[in-house]
Amino acid sequence: MAPSLLVSASQILAVARRGGRRRRLVITNAGGAGTPPKLVTFLGKGGSGKTTAAAIAAQYYASEGLKTCLVIQSQDPTAEQLMGCKIGSSLTECAANLSTIKLETSKMLLEPLDRLKKVDAQSNLTQGVLEGVGD
Repeated sequence: MAPSLLVSASQILAVARRGGRRRRLVITNAGGAGTPPKLVTFLGKGGSGKTTAAAIAAQYYASEGLKTCLVIQSQDPTAEQLMGCKIGSSLTECAANLSTIKLETSKMLLEPLDRLKKVDAQSNLTQGVLEGVGD
C-alpha cells in the first residue's frame, strides 16, 4: 500500500520570501504501510498563490508515488486549470496516485443545521429561534 498525503489549498504558503532569500517547505514521507496519512495545508492572503502551490505540490507528491488527494475549498477555477480535470464535490481521480475534491463549506454547514431545525420543529426546544438561521 502506498503512503498517503492529503494536500489542502485552504490553508501554509509553501514558498515564502524573507530578507530576499527564498524559504521552501520540504515535506518527506517517513514511513510505509501502516503509517498514518500526512496533511499538508497552505495558508496565506487572498491571491498569494495558495491554490497554485497546493496543486503543484499535489502533482509532485503523486509523481513521487505518494497516494495524494488535493482538497480545494475555493470556487476559483485555477485548480481545475492546473490539474487538467474537473474538480467536483465527490472524489475524482485526475491521474495515477492523484485524486481531487472540492469542499462545499456552505452546504457542509447547512445540512446539520437543517436536521437540527427539523428536530427543533418537533420538540420546540428553541421556541422558533432557529427558523431564520441559515436562510
